[in-house]
Amino acid sequence: MSKLLEKRTSLSSFSDLTDMQVTGGFQMSGLLLKKPMGRPSNKWSKRFFVLKDSFMFYYGETEKKIFDTKIFNIHPKGVIPLGDCMIEEATLPNLPYGIRILPANADKSDASALYLGADDEDSKQEWIRAIEQSSKITTLNAELSETMIRSLQEQLISVSKERQELFEKFIKVSEEFGAERAKTEELEAFNFQLAEEKVRIQMFVDELQDTQETIKTYIGLTKLNVNECNL
Repeated sequence: MSKLLEKRTSLSSFSDLTDMQVTGGFQMSGLLLKKPMGRPSNKWSKRFFVLKDSFMFYYGETEKKIFDTKIFNIHPKGVIPLGDCMIEEATLPNLPYGIRILPANADKSDASALYLGADDEDSKQEWIRAIEQSSKITTLNAELSETMIRSLQEQLISVSKERQELFEKFIKVSEEFGAERAKTEELEAFNFQLAEEKVRIQMFVDELQDTQETIKTYIGLTKLNVNECNL
């Protein structure tokens, strides 16, 4: 079994979804040759690849015609996570424009690597640059998301603490000088503003946490039943 996190999948967890309209967000797409992984083989298959964020989706060769109509099929033959992968040029027999992708923390053997073949030197270099950039997205997004969540959680705690302290202060003042109507209205207005701010920050925190969990779940799916797709 290959250590490359390449999942043979129809993405069953997303079976309730349908094909989506292509509206952008794809770094690159095109036809590449793909060599089976995990065992010696001289067989090469032409596949249509779509590079999106930190993943490479691949399909049968005919998928290109569908993609060109601005439809993105969310049920690929396979998904290749690129987070922190090593990408390099490779020259193989009868394949002068090869690309070698080695997953993070994998051994250096060919059994762990994915080999792709481009049509020419320009195409090869373009794919390498795009894959290298995409391989950094997962780590950067995760770190940024976690940092933002921590910061917002700290803000939420601070606002809640400040709200409580000021509320207690106004109560004390009201008790000392009498519950004047003006002070009561001022207290209520201030308390309402703080409550709104707390809700706003909490909603933002929840949204970021949902996004982070979606990313982690999607990455986790690619780690389940890791098998080479020899289609």
